[in-house]
Amino acid sequence: MSNKKKDRSKKKPVDLNLFSKGWTDSPGSIDVKVSNKLKECSKIKDYKSITRIATNPQLPKLFVPIFSENKAHKVYNVSEFISPEAYFYWITGLFRANALILRSFNESRKAFNIALLNSDTEAAENSIRLIDELCFNWWSTENSLHLLKEIKH
Repeated sequence: MSNKKKDRSKKKPVDLNLFSKGWTDSPGSIDVKVSNKLKECSKIKDYKSITRIATNPQLPKLFVPIFSENKAHKVYNVSEFISPEAYFYWITGLFRANALILRSFNESRKAFNIALLNSDTEAAENSIRLIDELCFNWWSTENSLHLLKEIKH
C-alpha cells in the first residue's frame, strides 16, 4: 500500500476582496476577514497565501508590528491565532513588505554606533531621533539612556 498525501493543489488563491470594505461592513470587518483568512490558511497549511496576505499593501496597519509609540497597544498579535510554522511565512512576508523601514532602521543604527565610537554625541542623538521617527523600539530607548548616562555625564 502506498502512503497517499492529501492533494493541496486545489487551494484557493488569496482573494483581493478580502481587503475591500462593503457599505454594510463595520470599521473592523476587514480585520475580522483578514484574521479569519489567516486562521483558515494556517489550518490547511497554505503558507504561500499567508505570505501573499502579509506582503499586500492593503493589509491593515493593525497587523503590522511596526508602530509608533502611541499605537503599541492597538496591534494584533498574529502568532496567537496561527501556527508557529505559518508564523514563519507571515513574518517573512512582513519583512519583505517593510524592507525600506528595516533598511532605514539598520542604517541609522549603524550610524549611531559609528558616532558613539567617535564620541560624536550630536550625530548619535540624530541617529536615535531618526530611529524613533521610524518606529517605537526598545533598542533606541536603551541606547538613548546609555548615551545620557555614559557620554553626557
